[in-house]
Amino acid sequence: MLAVVVYCYSTLQVPLVGYIAGKQSLGAYRSALMLVAGLDLLYSSINSLLLPRLVAWRRKGPTFLWHRQKELLFLFLFSGGAISAGVISLAPVVYRRFLGVAFTEAILPFQILVVGRLAVFVGQIFAWSLSALHLDRQFFLASLAGAVFSVGANLLFVPCYGIVAAAVVSVLSEIVVHGLCFISVKRYISRAIAIQPPTLYNMICRICDSSDLVPAIDLGLQPWCNHFLRRQEIGSEPFYPLRVVYCRNCGAAQLDFTVKKEVMFGDHTYLSGVTKSLGNTSAGSLARLTDGSFERLSRRAF
Repeated sequence: MLAVVVYCYSTLQVPLVGYIAGKQSLGAYRSALMLVAGLDLLYSSINSLLLPRLVAWRRKGPTFLWHRQKELLFLFLFSGGAISAGVISLAPVVYRRFLGVAFTEAILPFQILVVGRLAVFVGQIFAWSLSALHLDRQFFLASLAGAVFSVGANLLFVPCYGIVAAAVVSVLSEIVVHGLCFISVKRYISRAIAIQPPTLYNMICRICDSSDLVPAIDLGLQPWCNHFLRRQEIGSEPFYPLRVVYCRNCGAAQLDFTVKKEVMFGDHTYLSGVTKSLGNTSAGSLARLTDGSFERLSRRAF
């Protein structure tokens, strides 16, 4: 289904232009598409490297992910903007020297399409983020909105304004898709940050009340292990710091953050009283205590 939707907003435009504007205009528009494909290849090769990094950043928490996305946004805008500006300025020379006068009507559509590829280059930061966050439904809905806009706008404007309108519709369709991806990611990040617990060391020792604690093991942010996710919850679960600190006063190792009891027991799916395997284990431990097995083991150990 997603492939059909993507085809509608990205590829269906070409036969529509041929049907509405005629073969000559279609040929000129195809020349613009073929030339811009080289720029698209450059940008997409960079975008393809995003997913593993976004997944790694997601594991470090929503705030970290959002800061990294903003850094990428400015980096892509600056570098892609410079490349796109150079390509746009060279377009008239390339068309007149290599393609001839017959294709000069495609110069402006080509320049518009270059702007569209820049929008895709930047927008893929958030499109790939939806994949990293397991928000595939949101990406499908964004693509569907882009497809509906593309088909409708092409049918409405191409008969009046030709291939220039087709290029503008292509750019606006990409902006619709990636703009909605941005909104979905921003909403997810905002919700995640709102429920994110504090991550600063701020506690006293649970044994001796000393504040002389030092970090020993930091496993980063982890989801609450006793909550079995429903399908609609995947990708939106809260994360909590999982860190072991060491008390230099009494030598006790302990966790420095406790999940709130409302979270731990609000929807508690692991109940020791009705868990048969836990009951069997406890019964076996009791049997070994009463027959002296633990006493014999302790003597061997010491």
